[in-house]
Amino acid sequence: MTGDALSTPYCRLATIEVSSDWYDQSVILLVNTGCVGGGFGIIKLSVRSNQISNTENAYCEFSWLVRRGFDPNQFIVKGYSASKTTNYFDIYFKATGVYQGITVTVLSSGSRGNISFDWKLTNDEPRAAMDLRTYNYELVSSDEGVVDYASTANHLYNIDGSNTKHPMTFNWRGKDGQPTWLWGGEDGSNMYVYNPSNFSVNYANSAGSANSVAWGNVSGRPTALSSFTNDKGYITGITKAMVTGALGYTPPTSDTNTTYSASTGLNLSGTSFSVKYGSTEGTACQGNDSRLSNSRPASDVYAWAKASSKPSYSWSEISGRPTALSSFTNDRGFITGSDSRLTNARPASDVYSWAKASSKPSYTWTEISNKPDMPSISKYTPTRTNWTINSEYNCVVYRIGDFCLAVVAVTGTIYPRQWLPAAQLSKDFTPKIQSSIVVCSVSGSDHMECMVTKDGYIKMWWSGSSPATSANICVPYYMG
Repeated sequence: MTGDALSTPYCRLATIEVSSDWYDQSVILLVNTGCVGGGFGIIKLSVRSNQISNTENAYCEFSWLVRRGFDPNQFIVKGYSASKTTNYFDIYFKATGVYQGITVTVLSSGSRGNISFDWKLTNDEPRAAMDLRTYNYELVSSDEGVVDYASTANHLYNIDGSNTKHPMTFNWRGKDGQPTWLWGGEDGSNMYVYNPSNFSVNYANSAGSANSVAWGNVSGRPTALSSFTNDKGYITGITKAMVTGALGYTPPTSDTNTTYSASTGLNLSGTSFSVKYGSTEGTACQGNDSRLSNSRPASDVYAWAKASSKPSYSWSEISGRPTALSSFTNDRGFITGSDSRLTNARPASDVYSWAKASSKPSYTWTEISNKPDMPSISKYTPTRTNWTINSEYNCVVYRIGDFCLAVVAVTGTIYPRQWLPAAQLSKDFTPKIQSSIVVCSVSGSDHMECMVTKDGYIKMWWSGSSPATSANICVPYYMG
């Protein structure tokens, strides 16, 4: 790569062509920028074809075995995948800085146990785009190189505020005292050091010690004797002098001179009184006495007044009723035989003529006030992409505010079970998030799917085992 690598950042590294059925081929590449602080890694590329001669096509698998210092999108596989023709795949490297070169070494190449070299290394000139030939297939690997475990390791490193690495040693032995800093984290991925002096423990300052607690720090503590139960003589040691002192007098120990008698409504047994219950004079009525119920009959009310409905009267039962018009006053000539005010054709003197017309009024658009603004509808025809053989299609997108409707009509050959781009949208019609996938049933369990991606493509997917010949589908989506 040259000093202006950022203006022509793409360079093809390797290529392969596939024209036969049931074809397998893989290669393992060591890639290295060859400079201090540069990237290096190990890439695996595998290609497989099914029945290219019939209705199927080839596909490529791209994965990182080790990656250090490279972004996943710096290596991109572009290809042409279709049936009944030669399929091909190219891997490009994208430079991200000036004077950024790369060395590629083949570590292994073969097909199912056989050594072969169908993948060819290339040294094409840097290019401004990946445009050496026509492509309908793109693949970017996001796999990370991972080390499951290490048998031996000299040090772990930490990074300080200036991104400087410092080696660390973890010792498996105890140490007294309190450290100045402690390791910790909040998300399980990023670790930081924390100052223990900023830590706090709830109630640690008020507990006193672990073996005792001050009475004032006990919540819900009893404050009166009524909170306790005097269980069977628990309080002892009370003398007669203590009782006399508390009462202010000496209580009698027995009563032998008092005579008791029961008044009206009471019973007397020894020195105990009780209430005398009954239904006669001089007795008390108990709560379950039937005379205390709410359903007490009215003995002095006649049956007609106890009916569930109020009484009604006929005209003949009304006394003093009027029998002639002369019994009424004709106030201000209200009833006359020839009064014009009694006719049906009374004109409305306070209604204007437009409201008396035989037909209801009509209005023009300009006569309507406070009418809403009509939203503008914009129409856009996306850029076609060459994604099938011998096919014709039309795509158009309508937009009202942030709502868009993509209309896709395709006739010809639609290859099955792969997401293929039908059209590429401009920035003004590309959503920030992917649309929902619209599913259109065709026949049986087969169906067509369509979606609008956030990178600006209208893509379609056919579930059948053989190519479809036509599809018409609409995908609504929001720009938001």
